[in-house]
Amino acid sequence: MHRNLFVSQKNAYHPFATCGESECGKTGPIPLSRVIESVMPEQIFLTRSIEHFCEGETCFKADPTNFRSTRHLTKDSTFLDKAGIFDFRKIAIGETIREPVNTFREFSQFIQRMPSHKAPGFSAVPADLFKQAPAPFQRRKHLLVNQILVGEYDCNLDLLMAKVILVHKDRDSAILDHYRPIALLNTIYQLINIIVTSRLRKL
Repeated sequence: MHRNLFVSQKNAYHPFATCGESECGKTGPIPLSRVIESVMPEQIFLTRSIEHFCEGETCFKADPTNFRSTRHLTKDSTFLDKAGIFDFRKIAIGETIREPVNTFREFSQFIQRMPSHKAPGFSAVPADLFKQAPAPFQRRKHLLVNQILVGEYDCNLDLLMAKVILVHKDRDSAILDHYRPIALLNTIYQLINIIVTSRLRKL
């Protein structure tokens, strides 16, 4: 004895999926999970397959073809051009990111944007130390960062080096593909990156 059950399966739907019928081509077919129940003596077997149902006027039927097979096809994207998605503007003459942080108050705001409770790089100095340090310490760092930003002081390579560690992704720990690498930057370098990124966004 066999019995077919169809269940809506929208999470399997690919955004570029289209109906497989050449005369239809409608987008947005309804994915269905087809469960075939086979009842044998004292046992029930379930097999599952993915199909789709098309509501197009020339189609309007269930189609067993793989509705994800057209995912390599993209639709007309001229609407993106009309919306100015890919427009760009020229940076005005004289604009630069090589400027000092003018006030200590602004510099303090950049410090507060540094991530808390994060592992440090090779310097072994956590960002929390910068954030909780007394004002004289932070003012000294303000002077150092400004010298780096305007080009008066060149960072040595040790400052720019990142400490790369592997984070396990809760699968077989013996397989290297199951680890995700992250780069830990030195605290001063983190702070400079925050300042430079802020200026690039404004440009």
